Amino acid sequence: MILYILIIIIILYIIFNYLVSTLAFNPPLKPTYAIKDIDYLYDNIAIKIIKKESNKVILFNHNNADDIGICKSYCYWLSNFTNCSVILYDYIGYGLSYKGTLNEYNLLKSADTVYYFTIEKLNINPNNLIIMGKSLGTVPAIYLSNYVNNGLILISPMLSGIQIYYDIPFLDNVCFPNNYRIKDAKNKIAIIHGTVDKLINIRHTYELIKIIKIYCPDNYYKPLIVKAGHNNIEMNNTNIFINYINNFIG
Repeated sequence: MILYILIIIIILYIIFNYLVSTLAFNPPLKPTYAIKDIDYLYDNIAIKIIKKESNKVILFNHNNADDIGICKSYCYWLSNFTNCSVILYDYIGYGLSYKGTLNEYNLLKSADTVYYFTIEKLNINPNNLIIMGKSLGTVPAIYLSNYVNNGLILISPMLSGIQIYYDIPFLDNVCFPNNYRIKDAKNKIAIIHGTVDKLINIRHTYELIKIIKIYCPDNYYKPLIVKAGHNNIEMNNTNIFINYINNFIG
């Protein structure tokens, strides 16, 4: 009897995890850019590079409803004020990285592919690589922070996918478990979040900070908490945002 109950619980867990991770994605209905707008299509992953003379490179992981075409102007702005090159890409199922199913496995597979491409094909020194993620993009960003890098920047991060909707402690590792993966980050971590974010509550950042201080205190960097929602942090706090990012990058 107990065995049957355990089997049912495991099956329900797998189904629930699949549904949550799949329904969490909201890509544009069709690509907002053309093949001529990207620099590489590597292993079916669309990649664009914004080049600067500096040897520092930001690997940007975009948010849920974006693709390269939508976030390109943001990344040019980011590159200009940091004087860093920026590599942006589309996850499997987004934009021209369309060959594959939208799920957490393929999200992380996309990140792995681009990290490998950056280090092995572009010959970027991983010690010059800053990993940056925004909203959904904090999931692959935190995942990649377990590799060699020069810092992690998180904008509006989630504690885990399930906790955006339900605060259920025993399911906190279901779907996008940033709270577990961040413990293995290899370098300093900067977090930026808005106090009136109605999509990912500021509580997520406060909980992540607690985890960082306990499990990887050497990686702690004073977060930037500003009065803003989910999508207007930069617009409402432009100078503060720019200064914070530049001070972190150094």
